[in-house]
Amino acid sequence: MCDISISQLPQPCIKGDVTAIKILQEEYQAGLQRCKTHLHGRLILSKGDSPLTFTELKAKLQSLWNVIGTWSMISLGRGFYDFSFASVEDMRSICAVGSWSLKPGFLRLSLWSPDFNPSLQKVSHSQCWVRILGLPLEYWSARILFSIVGGLGVPISLNDATSSRSFEHFARILVDVDLKGALPSQVLVEREGFAFFVHIEYENLTYFCSGCQSIGHLISNSRRNKEARVDLPRFKKDISLGKNPKTIPDKGPTSSNGHKVSTPIHRSDSVPDKLKEVVKDTQENDLIIKLEFENNVNLQLD
Repeated sequence: MCDISISQLPQPCIKGDVTAIKILQEEYQAGLQRCKTHLHGRLILSKGDSPLTFTELKAKLQSLWNVIGTWSMISLGRGFYDFSFASVEDMRSICAVGSWSLKPGFLRLSLWSPDFNPSLQKVSHSQCWVRILGLPLEYWSARILFSIVGGLGVPISLNDATSSRSFEHFARILVDVDLKGALPSQVLVEREGFAFFVHIEYENLTYFCSGCQSIGHLISNSRRNKEARVDLPRFKKDISLGKNPKTIPDKGPTSSNGHKVSTPIHRSDSVPDKLKEVVKDTQENDLIIKLEFENNVNLQLD
């Protein structure tokens, strides 16, 4: 039970066909103040990883966040979570890491934002293995490798061959990249008094649609693009638009003696009106071009 007087609540009103409620501004500001120590998080899993339950995720985070005060979490759906911390300092220390490796998967954190709706979030991040070619062996440490791919996205882990240095042709790191941005093909590595380029290769990069800003397909296969496409009806090659219509026999009614009657059907009747207008405009444009060409020829001869 809440000790709130019903008379203090805002009165509903009808706007068109819907019922509208206007929230008091001071109540909304109080809600913003409460969420100053909150973070948004999204659980990212690779293909084949077993999903984590709410209890399993919280247990993993408790072992990672044991140096801060009390905190709580709620599920927002679609892999999104809201985290509440006891102080702004605790919130900032956890957010500073950015992404937390959970093995499997990782948790990507971001600052809390108002009017957050998980259903409206566009997923543009994807995990992929990145190869670093042309890197001398003295740079093959986890910190240096993570620093290099940090310019591409969020580093997650090294593969076994790179960690054990059993295969020195290229370094291989799993990185979370944002497909909305440009992915460079090389990175300039600098140290005191010296700099060099390393080549970057991406393995099995996920398709990204620049139209709907989501992963999984290209813009050429976008559903919106297909729905906006207008397909004109196809006609046989023997149909000549703009000429005298031909007649073809139709398997229709029969006469009294049992023979079939050929009914003339005009091809032009089956052509949509919009297509007729297109043909008419095309013919008029061809005639204008022809007249302009003849006039130019006559002027040159004169």
